[in-house]
Amino acid sequence: MSSSHVLRHVDWVTAGALGEPGERTFLLQAHASADYVAVVCEKEQIAALAQVARELLSDSGTPLTDAEAEGGELRLAPVVPLWRAGVMAVGYDPESARFLLRVEQRGDTGDGVLDLVLRRDQLAGLAADALFSLDAGARDRCRLCGELLDPDSVHWCESGGDRPTFVV
Repeated sequence: MSSSHVLRHVDWVTAGALGEPGERTFLLQAHASADYVAVVCEKEQIAALAQVARELLSDSGTPLTDAEAEGGELRLAPVVPLWRAGVMAVGYDPESARFLLRVEQRGDTGDGVLDLVLRRDQLAGLAADALFSLDAGARDRCRLCGELLDPDSVHWCESGGDRPTFVV
């Protein structure tokens, strides 16, 4: 059974994860007008999507800025996914200055296709959200300030009072 969706005027798009590290479900979600879609992705697909989006933004002459990359957030809506993602591709149309994200359904369970037409800011936000969800889900947060903890360095929290506090 075919389950194809084309969203030409996307209101928002995000990639992220639900659940605890090691047991997370990664998702791509988009909303346009009355249409809401979600597909389950592999962690590696979300990582590749973030990387390819960054490269494509750079190739189109509008690279992802550091501020944009750090602006990601987890903002997934309640989810009923259409299917599990298989092949994913991102392209750029210089005439319209729009990006196309195509996601094909995985496996022999159907021939679903999801096409999202995105503006530059939407692709940049998608990349930032994907990067954030990969990073945030893999690391603990400081119990005082909420910042992500780097497992390879010491965190001196400024929120601990009069002097920085060592947090483990």
